[in-house]
Amino acid sequence: MKHRIVIKSMLRFAVVFLCFALILSPGAISIPQSFHTATASEPHLVSMVTQEIEIPPDSDYYIRFDSENNILLPQDTVPSTQGLSEKSIAAIAKSPRWIQPRLTSQFHELNNPDSYADVLLNASKKYADEIAFSLACCPEGRVPSADLLKENVISLYEHDEWIAYADIIDYDDGSGYYFSTIEYRVLENGTEQYYLLPSDIYYWYVVHPKITNEDIDAVYGPLWRDYLFEHNDLGYPLLKEKLQGIQYLWDCESYYQPGNRLWSVCMNQHPTALEALSYWIGKTVPYPAFGDRPVQASVIAHEHNGWCGELQKIAVAALRAALVPSIAASNVGEDHVWREFYERGWHENDNWWSDTGGAVDKPDVYAYDWGKNMSAIYQWRGDGTILQDTARYIHPEDRITVDFLVKDIYGQPVDGARVITLVKGPKDITYYTNLLLEKIQNVWDKLPEIFKGKLLSVLYEKIQERIDAVPDSINGVTITTWNYTNSDGRCRFELGKNIEYLFLIQEGNLKKPWQFARHNTLRRLKTGQDASFTVLLLDVSHRPQQRTDETLPSGDCQFHLDLQCRGYQLQEHFFNDGVGRHESIAKLECFFVDSENFQRYQQGESFLCYHYQDVTSVTETISTTPQDWYLVFRNYGRQTHVMVNFSVDVSVQTDREYVQIVLPDSSVFETPVYNAGDTVPVSGIASADTVTLCIDQNPDVIECPVVNNTWSYQWNTSGVSLGAHVIAAGIDEDIIDECSLQVLDGTPPSVTLENPSQGAILEAGMLSISGQSSDNYGVQYVTVTLNNITHTASGTTTWNFTWDLTAFPLGEYLLVVQAVDIQGLVSILSCSFVLNESGHTWGPEIVELYHSPGNLTNETNVVIYANVTVTGPFSVDHVILFCDDGTDTASYEMYQYGDFPVQSRHEEDPLLSQSNGPLYGKELGQFSTGQTISYWIVAYDSAGNSIQSDVMSFTIM
Repeated sequence: MKHRIVIKSMLRFAVVFLCFALILSPGAISIPQSFHTATASEPHLVSMVTQEIEIPPDSDYYIRFDSENNILLPQDTVPSTQGLSEKSIAAIAKSPRWIQPRLTSQFHELNNPDSYADVLLNASKKYADEIAFSLACCPEGRVPSADLLKENVISLYEHDEWIAYADIIDYDDGSGYYFSTIEYRVLENGTEQYYLLPSDIYYWYVVHPKITNEDIDAVYGPLWRDYLFEHNDLGYPLLKEKLQGIQYLWDCESYYQPGNRLWSVCMNQHPTALEALSYWIGKTVPYPAFGDRPVQASVIAHEHNGWCGELQKIAVAALRAALVPSIAASNVGEDHVWREFYERGWHENDNWWSDTGGAVDKPDVYAYDWGKNMSAIYQWRGDGTILQDTARYIHPEDRITVDFLVKDIYGQPVDGARVITLVKGPKDITYYTNLLLEKIQNVWDKLPEIFKGKLLSVLYEKIQERIDAVPDSINGVTITTWNYTNSDGRCRFELGKNIEYLFLIQEGNLKKPWQFARHNTLRRLKTGQDASFTVLLLDVSHRPQQRTDETLPSGDCQFHLDLQCRGYQLQEHFFNDGVGRHESIAKLECFFVDSENFQRYQQGESFLCYHYQDVTSVTETISTTPQDWYLVFRNYGRQTHVMVNFSVDVSVQTDREYVQIVLPDSSVFETPVYNAGDTVPVSGIASADTVTLCIDQNPDVIECPVVNNTWSYQWNTSGVSLGAHVIAAGIDEDIIDECSLQVLDGTPPSVTLENPSQGAILEAGMLSISGQSSDNYGVQYVTVTLNNITHTASGTTTWNFTWDLTAFPLGEYLLVVQAVDIQGLVSILSCSFVLNESGHTWGPEIVELYHSPGNLTNETNVVIYANVTVTGPFSVDHVILFCDDGTDTASYEMYQYGDFPVQSRHEEDPLLSQSNGPLYGKELGQFSTGQTISYWIVAYDSAGNSIQSDVMSFTIM
């Protein structure tokens, strides 16, 4: 128990007496000397418990009311962080309080938790919430490296600096509840409007690094977020370039997009990010699918071919890279998938394959324009959870509702049973054939050459030929959607009514759908009408405990209960074996028992209980006799974990004086943990008019007025010592309560570099390196690193170091500055500069400048390419393109095409025989017939040297 009334300890008496003596000294603020004495004629609030706890399946939690001392005693529980390292606990404590329970669960499953703790502890608060969320909400067993999670978040903010239609906004209430979201600019009826994205949508559908069933991996170096944004192959558009300067997310219009779109037409009709993204998707994947059918968005963008599955993957990834919330939508029963975007609700969005057009916010397109007889549609979240989405695409008159109630042999509801909905239809099996080919290839590659004789080689080739001959799609039974029963044993489907359905119900030891579980049964639905199925499973493993329920005896002891439940089930995903959280409606058994029946209940015997309820939420006041009671919350589920946010207080008739600290409290940590600088909410109840708070025996005590028997105080921990702290609350020297908490430093130092400046051009000699650093508890030291040599700077708050560059050759250098605080937390910044000298003749060299394609019409997308190299020790810094139409001259900064990075190509890639670049490029779009454009470039290297090309021109025929 964390809080308890303490009656007259000599040590505490001395401390409280000292506090009172100091306050009552001349000039001090006086405490009222008349305390309120409760009368016995009316109940008074005497004790309270407020917590958020997790109750695992088939377990309980209880609160005991001690009627002798008029106090509620919560069950002693093991903190969820028990067993984790100090570093992991510190990382969890630094993270936002709303993600801490789920983050703690993930830390217990990690193979190398300290690497993730290091990333979180050394991250600025700006990034910490997104990193913590991404880590916590990846499927268990499918968490990428800590460095990739960090890269994913830093990319978000880098893209935010580039994008004009969206701004990431950070919020912090100062008590550990901090979060981020995005503000968007849209056009609505021609008027500019701003809308704030719900924070949960931001985290799940912008931040989350996983799209559907792929592993989170950096295939070509960077994660997909940066790869799609910063890289293109020659002849394909660059996403970063297409989004430049766009001011609006979308124009709130529903429309179809034509095939083979022209950029100028797209932007004239819909000057929005959604239109730019659809254009980029269509032009990046313009070929039908063939070959290895990759699942990684970066590989799809590199191979440039795909059906709707590949288009869905690359589209969701591209939208998220562009800070547009997006989720995969799937109608797998009838073989089509697409994506949705969020802006005050979810909206349909699709690209047809082979760049033949698409749709924005046209949910009727499939069932009513195409005439597609659809069974079910679901959304696919990053942790593997699916969300039913059928009602968005099929009108009410064309839908049916199918309900399932699953019970065991005792008539008890079975939660966590999986109900799979199957339909007859085409099934894309290329994933499985490619997987089989990959497995066979791996086995063949591992065989020693001595065993690869002619006979085996022929056999290997025959197997490959047979697999290659298998069609991409077959007709058969296809999973169209699935769901899990909740705490009531129920689940529901909204389905298209014109299809025959087969339902597979499985419970216990759930694996792949085609692998039997412990209990399996089938149901068929042929009619296009609503249906309800009650399924009885021959499961005898959960025999219910016998109880008798009675009404509580009446009396003047009043319990007030406020309780809300939410639940989740840990379910293994069909395709990648990652374990995700399936949110579910959750219920608890809630009842009172006396001491004798509580013992019987704990021993598994039949028992008598009072005021029994089966609830998801409840707010009520219960009156009964003032005796010892146990309030029990029981989770009877088999698979459902119940998160319970509750407050219980009790009022009795009494004239005794009392005080209790209710908050801070924690079920995550052994004692509540706060980050230095947080404001700790301290609150409780008392019988007096004023409560005196004393923190760490500090003589500067705090007076808190009591209103309706409750009091509160906000303790700012800025500057307090790290480690354990004790808060004591008293109403006189005899009656006090206390609680403990921990304060840790989860804030890395800040560091700035004043000299040299970014991109500075210097000459050899003495370089004065200087800057500033700060930390809430002090910077331990600052280091500077150059050419893999590290020195410690002089000073910390203001620091400097002089480096002799006389012997350094001319060229480009990267200076790295690292500040380390007294807790060992690190901040790093880098600065590039060049060493140059006067009088040299080297500089950029323009090898080639040309436009593409050769034959230009008013529908041609004109692209200018420049091959620029250098002749000295410096790299190309930037290239400026100038275009003169005879009236005006416009300038554009050119982009690096095909240079991030150079990859090997698959044999089905249409660019297999072509170089990947790199080149500088700029898409100019379309021009009018007869128009002549003159163009030239000026190229600059990192040392400021420049060169201008000859003037080129083209004429639109």
